[in-house]
Amino acid sequence: MIINVIGGNKSQQRIAKNSVIFSCYSLLSSKLFYNLECNIHICKPSDVLGSCIWEDTNIRPKEFTIELHKELHQREFITTACHESVHLKQFARGELRELYKGGHRVMWYDVDCSDFMYKDQPWEIEAKALEDTLYNMYTDYMLKEDNNCAL
Repeated sequence: MIINVIGGNKSQQRIAKNSVIFSCYSLLSSKLFYNLECNIHICKPSDVLGSCIWEDTNIRPKEFTIELHKELHQREFITTACHESVHLKQFARGELRELYKGGHRVMWYDVDCSDFMYKDQPWEIEAKALEDTLYNMYTDYMLKEDNNCAL
């Protein structure tokens, strides 16, 4: 996986890169993982903590941009990176797709979920369910690797 990070401070850049790589490696097959590219922007996205969008194609994309809000505290910053990595996985595996022929539709496993309220969107339910697990796995791994607790 190729990762490029812009914005934020050096610590945020390191944490963003490491947590996205760790999460994606945990969620994807190695064949898929090594064929992806992700640009991480640490910025002030409007009205959200983070976002994940595909950049190249709406069907099984390989290039993504993840935005992370730069003013989050460390735990929420890492959790958000993990959450957005789940969305990257969903797009990359074709679980979540956006279709444009005949109007914009959002598909989850080939079911049109375009009219679902945010809290009922299955891709958000999955990302929310996995974000704490990935956060805990990531921080446990990093603490074992570095006894100085440099997450």
